[in-house]
Amino acid sequence: MNKGLYIVFEGQDGSGKSMQAEKICKRLNDAGHQTVQFREPGGQLNHPHEVGEKIRQIVQDRDNHINAMCELALFTANRAQLMDDVKKFTEQGMHVLCDRNFLSSVVYQGYGRGLSVSLILEITQQFGILLPDFVALYTVALEQSKQRLNSRSEGLDRFEAENDAFLARVQVGYHQLGEVCDRLSIPHICLQTDDHAWDDYEKCVFEQILVRINN
Repeated sequence: MNKGLYIVFEGQDGSGKSMQAEKICKRLNDAGHQTVQFREPGGQLNHPHEVGEKIRQIVQDRDNHINAMCELALFTANRAQLMDDVKKFTEQGMHVLCDRNFLSSVVYQGYGRGLSVSLILEITQQFGILLPDFVALYTVALEQSKQRLNSRSEGLDRFEAENDAFLARVQVGYHQLGEVCDRLSIPHICLQTDDHAWDDYEKCVFEQILVRINN
């Protein structure tokens, strides 16, 4: 049995990554490939992990005041738990599609909060967090991101409601993230999204994933 792939969808809030992950997961299933979806923070979408969901609630609650190191510790704890499931499913030949991974901490706690990126990567390694087999990296203009978020029916979470200076630093971080992937030898594709080419983005990422599945 061939080992499954660990595939990550990364990007700013409002970049369209979650929607793309869901659509590509369906396309893979329709093509006969077994997949399972995860999200960070949290865990498996259809069978959420209690600890992961509690961490998700804590870090996203706008009433909670959490400093940068505490954020990093909470996200890393969630990832350490999640890695057991990622290993289990990929060893069974299933492809894991995850909405975010440690690269989000590089951007949000690193570029956004000002923590050392080297420290974040060192902690990630020490906790045995897996490197993905492929990353689809989505970016979007800041104003367009805000428009998309404000059009949603649910309210903004603690990160989405941050000030413009923080969101601008996050955007810079995502534009630099390709270099981080290069440094870590993580295969990736970078997509600057607008509202007129979603089918093209989906097709491009789907084909990139198929190439890696068939290798």
